[in-house]
Amino acid sequence: MNHLKFQFFRKSGKVVRGVSITKACAEDEELDFVSRYFSPWNGIPEDPVNGSSHTNLAPLWSKLLGKVELRAKMVSKRGGELFLKGLFFFQLCFFIFFSR
Repeated sequence: MNHLKFQFFRKSGKVVRGVSITKACAEDEELDFVSRYFSPWNGIPEDPVNGSSHTNLAPLWSKLLGKVELRAKMVSKRGGELFLKGLFFFQLCFFIFFSR
């Protein structure tokens, strides 16, 4: 995913806050998934590491992988790892983010 180049698109009149690109990791890797986040419409060409995009990515990967504890990495130039733990409360899943 490091080779991706984000091209700026013309705003189509719809509100676009950002774009997350994500990919599962191989089973033998220590990570569950990697991602990148772009928000040029808001003055952020690429966010190096954030928790906000993982509020959507964590539940997605939790469901796809059948896990409530996930290890993720944002593979921007600076990069960073995130540790995600899901908590279930009245059939809702909330994730706590730990970063290093």
